[in-house]
Amino acid sequence: MICGYCSETIEGTPDVCPACSETPLLDARYRLDTIVGRGAMGVTYRAERLSDGRIVAIKELPFRRIDAVKTKAMFAREARVLEQLDHPGIPAYLDDFLGGVGKNLSLYLVQTFVEGQTLKAEMTARRWREDEVLALIADVADILVYLHELSPPVIHRDIKPGNIMRRADDSLALIDFGAVRDALDDEHTGGSTVVGTYGFMAPEQFRGDASPASDLYALGATAVALLSRKTPDTMVDVAGHLDWTPHIDVHPHTQALLEGLLQIDPTRRSQKARTVAQHCRSAIAAIEAARTAQPVAPARNPAPKFAPAIADRAPAPQAIEFTDRGPPPKASPKTGLIAGVALFMIAVVVIIAAASTRPNHSAALVDPAKRCGEKPCPPVARGLKGLEFGMTHEEAVAALPALADVPFTHRYLPVGIMNLNRDAPQLLGKRAEISTTLGSLPATCELDFVDSGRLARMQCRLEPLRSEGSHIAAQDALVAALSERYGPPSNQWSGEPNQYMDKFQHDWKWEDKGATLHLSSWYSDTSKMMPSLQIKPDSKISLTNESPEYQRIVDAAEARVIDARRAHDAQEQRKADEATRKAREALSNGKLGDDL
Repeated sequence: MICGYCSETIEGTPDVCPACSETPLLDARYRLDTIVGRGAMGVTYRAERLSDGRIVAIKELPFRRIDAVKTKAMFAREARVLEQLDHPGIPAYLDDFLGGVGKNLSLYLVQTFVEGQTLKAEMTARRWREDEVLALIADVADILVYLHELSPPVIHRDIKPGNIMRRADDSLALIDFGAVRDALDDEHTGGSTVVGTYGFMAPEQFRGDASPASDLYALGATAVALLSRKTPDTMVDVAGHLDWTPHIDVHPHTQALLEGLLQIDPTRRSQKARTVAQHCRSAIAAIEAARTAQPVAPARNPAPKFAPAIADRAPAPQAIEFTDRGPPPKASPKTGLIAGVALFMIAVVVIIAAASTRPNHSAALVDPAKRCGEKPCPPVARGLKGLEFGMTHEEAVAALPALADVPFTHRYLPVGIMNLNRDAPQLLGKRAEISTTLGSLPATCELDFVDSGRLARMQCRLEPLRSEGSHIAAQDALVAALSERYGPPSNQWSGEPNQYMDKFQHDWKWEDKGATLHLSSWYSDTSKMMPSLQIKPDSKISLTNESPEYQRIVDAAEARVIDARRAHDAQEQRKADEATRKAREALSNGKLGDDL
């Protein structure tokens, strides 16, 4: 049993928790049995409703780890939408409430418990035949038929293997409606701050737009993941698009189905879940007929019909990925920098984490085991894809030929420190700057070769986004992806929002002994306060990757600046003391009066 007040595991079913001396029942109605899911924003419990013994699932979102105002509204939306749904493939809404006091204050959502295993868990243990995958996609499409044909339609926005459960009777259930979009609600609120999982997420969804066709794109990406047993983020091309055809060999019927689902342009994509389900079952029949009759040669990676010829494509910007892999692979002119910061978007939906005060960033790192449950957190990124901390510029160019033509600029200590002594700025090393994409959005990345000329820091900045909705969508997708890959942040901070200026700031850190990832988000729109000035919103999102060596170099440079300032101040003080001494001598000798 788990105490509903302090979350400690306790033996038996006592009336009082031995750890906190409070009643262990949640809201005096639910006994928490085990944790069945854990994410950056909270946990999901298997629990028993004492009134009738029913087994339920309870999602908990602790206030101490979330932006309370926005999250409470989104939580209420999820509860309200689920309360209106009635389908055997969707866990039924049972209750929602606010529980706990002080630091234990949390939001709770209660649903029917789905006993089974996610398709994501199955991916590690089995391989599916093509017709089996098509049958799964058809069954999920049937659930989407129900959601999309409601008025207004309900858009799930996070379709992926991890959100599809297989029950013991082989029926499927679609779970986790935390990213759900109610079209009627969005007409009044101006959109949502939550997006889905990159790789499975339709391109327009990353811009803050979503429609039923966005769910169908995610359904196609799910099919690719099940057929290839790879996550779609590993198939992103240099333009940030899902390049799936080299990874699977399928029947021509399946090839055509996937091409229709994975169109980049949503207006050219499959539009109806009902039609998709029918096409899946037609493809199953065609595959079965091919087994019992003359075999039909599978389509071996033909170019998608909708794709322009390679010669007609404009050169795509080089894209970058942070990676925790070992020695860098050899780069080729074809792959260049490879679509990559895009690969951060492997995530479930998360809510912006918040705290009332800025954390002490010099404190000891949080034990990964305490952040990621029973398993230790994966190590954070050590460099960009193809690059590693400690590389010289020559080694970096050998791994990443695109850097050969990138000019260097001098890298100085940050201006805030230089202000201590503007006449003697500390040169840290050299910097290379390259244009790229972060997901599907343009960005600029800086590579710092410091001290002995070795790579020690990388920072990518998104180009400013035009609206609060698109800014928060990009921010949330990055937080979700990093939390999925490296566990919940080890440090997080949120400033107080300003309702008059639409101003907010958030920071997250993922740290271990080998590297630190720092995601910073700043947004300000003064047009609400001064609409006549027509000032554009100020949107800044940056992702920084630093090695411990970089911080040591910066600390040493800061110490040199401070020592120089102290020496300068001491010299100025000696000069002032000498001038005072001479003035006193002149006054005592009467020379000052003679001068006058």
